[in-house]
Amino acid sequence: MIRLFHDIARRFRRRQLLIWTTSLAYNALSAVPALILLLLALAGFFDLKSVWKDHHGPDVDRHVTPERSRPKARRASRCSSPAG
Repeated sequence: MIRLFHDIARRFRRRQLLIWTTSLAYNALSAVPALILLLLALAGFFDLKSVWKDHHGPDVDRHVTPERSRPKARRASRCSSPAG
C-alpha cells in the first residue's frame, strides 16, 4: 500500500500535475468576474427587470442603508416614467 502511494507521488512529480492543477484553478478563478459581468450584461440585454425586483432586489435592500436605497428608487422611477 505504501509503495502505491509512493508510486502515485512520483508520477505526480514527474508529470508536474500540481503545477497544472494550480494553473487550471487560477485560470478558472480569474474567469469568474468576467462571467458574472457577462451574466449581468445579458440580464440587461434581455430586459430582465423582474429578476432584480423579485429575487435580487429584496436581498440587496436588506443590506443597504435607506440613504443608499433612495437614489436607486429615484433612478428607477425616472426611467419608468413616460417621456413628456
